Amino acid sequence: MLGGCNEAADPPAPAPQPKVEADVGGFDRAKAHFDRAVLRAEKGDVAGSIADLTDVIRLKKDDPQAYIYRGILYSNSQDFERALADFSEVLRITPADEEALCRRGKVLCELGQPEKGIADFTGAIERNPRSAGAYFLRGEAYYHLGKLQTALADYDKAVEIAPQGSAAVYAQRSMVYLELGDLERAHDDINTAIRLDPAASLHYKIRSAVLLKAGAFDAAIADYDRLLKANPADAPLQKKRGTALMEKGDFAKAEAALTEAIRLAPEDIEAYQMRSRAYTGRAPPARAAADLLEIERLRTRPTEKSPVKPPEKHIVK
Repeated sequence: MLGGCNEAADPPAPAPQPKVEADVGGFDRAKAHFDRAVLRAEKGDVAGSIADLTDVIRLKKDDPQAYIYRGILYSNSQDFERALADFSEVLRITPADEEALCRRGKVLCELGQPEKGIADFTGAIERNPRSAGAYFLRGEAYYHLGKLQTALADYDKAVEIAPQGSAAVYAQRSMVYLELGDLERAHDDINTAIRLDPAASLHYKIRSAVLLKAGAFDAAIADYDRLLKANPADAPLQKKRGTALMEKGDFAKAEAALTEAIRLAPEDIEAYQMRSRAYTGRAPPARAAADLLEIERLRTRPTEKSPVKPPEKHIVK
């Protein structure tokens, strides 16, 4: 795991609750709600867990753990505005909370405000300069802004702090190296990511892209075969496998892979374009012509119009 900022999607284990005055009879209702919220979340009852945490906050308004736990549940449910509000409340109560800064930064990036997210990640780093997680998250934000060298510097720092910490850091740094054209370092990093987390399909997808760009077609095809064995209905993977086979010059197998990609995604124009190229010089011209006609049909077909929303009614008070 990365140090400092928790990347896990699941809510963290609850911290010990601060001592509060118990209700009559020694029964602490806030703690009971919190404990039940944890159990409900573990069972997948997100709405019930949020309701219990809301009761905790009603009973103990300045309980940062209830806000951060609820914020995580909102974030995992893609309700980023509410998650943002909860993480901001944590930082109102405990301004130096590193985890809240990282989590709010991630939410801000999801809401299309990466610069504000970067400010939060930087704040977390200032509070804990040994937080590999904060460097990684800031590197991701810079990467999505296209600032590759800045992202690379943050990934380097995350690896320096925790060289065996997270496969995700090596995978992300591999993507930066790939875009920068440093295929040797990209290959080394993605192999490290696979060693640390051999079950992650994303890592094999990245490695196949590196191998394809390096001209190692057989090795790239082997990675695609591995991925397709686990998920044979993945049309984009079938298409990428067809691309690798075409680059290798095996047009018959490329045609078969692209035909399967089209069967799985019959409106994929790029797959038809590639298959028409695979036909060229080895199949009857009518096959390539048929694909070109289908491309034209897909490009000129009428698109469905989205229903028009009625205007909102404004009540003047």
